[in-house]
Order: sequence, then structure tokens, then C-alpha cells
Amino acid sequence: MLSCTACSPSNRSESDSFSEWALQGKQVFEHRRCSACHTQDESRGHATAPDLSHPFLANNDILVKIHLKFVERSAMPPIKLSDEEIRLLSYYVAGLHADKHATVSIDKADARCPVCHAPVLIAEAVQANLHVDYLGEDFYFECRECLDAFLRVPEAFF
Repeated sequence: MLSCTACSPSNRSESDSFSEWALQGKQVFEHRRCSACHTQDESRGHATAPDLSHPFLANNDILVKIHLKFVERSAMPPIKLSDEEIRLLSYYVAGLHADKHATVSIDKADARCPVCHAPVLIAEAVQANLHVDYLGEDFYFECRECLDAFLRVPEAFF
């Protein structure tokens, strides 16, 4: 069986993979108790809100910002967030998917996932069949979810 280190959970700490802004966003997330509804992985069974580590959200901070700005128009409970809190939360949400899957630090990576921007080792992506040639350009992914998202609409990632 092929071992896929590019898909294995990260052994790095969040402080190694998240930017300072994303770490501040995590503090807002925790302070505002967002995890009461937004859970990940094994705790998803009790979740009442979407998993924020989806690769689509990792690549679309504008959607996250707009959603948080106009939360009263959604099923999410009303919450007053400042523009700065919204900005920081968008960095945190963007980093969740990459942090969940990345196994290499940015200083050791030789590529970035075009979907979630996680650092990738090309050799590991090739070994795990997490690569594709699109219009003569090679793309490397850190997980199957990102590869599948890219294959559905590759034009969205240029």
C-alpha cells in the first residue's frame, strides 16, 4: 500500500503553520465561541454548522468576509464583529484546511497547493498521485480534496 505523507495529519504546531494574523483570528474564533457550532474532524458528529476546513473556504477569503459581515442574513446566530475581527477570522479560516493536511514547512516545500496554498513537496505529491498537468503546466496538491476541487473547475485557480 502506498504511503501518502502529503495527506497525513500534520505533526507541526499551529504556530508553525499559521501566520500571526491567522493566530490572532484563532483567538477571535475562540473568544467568540465559534467552535460551539463549527467543529472539525472526529467531533463533526455534533456539529450544527459547516466544517470551516473545506478547501473552497481556504481559497475564498472574500466569501468568508462577506458572510461574516452580513451574518444576520444567514442561519448563523447574530454576532457583532468588527472589520478587524472579520479580517483576522478570514486568515484563520483560510489556514484551517492547509494546516489540517500539510506535512512540510514552507521553507522545505518546493511547491504550493493551488487550491489551499499549503506547502507541498513535489516528490511526495507525485508519489501519492496528487498532481495533474493542465494546459501544459504541472500542479501539485497536498490532499485528494484539493485535487478534486481543482479538477472540477481548474479555471478558478488561476
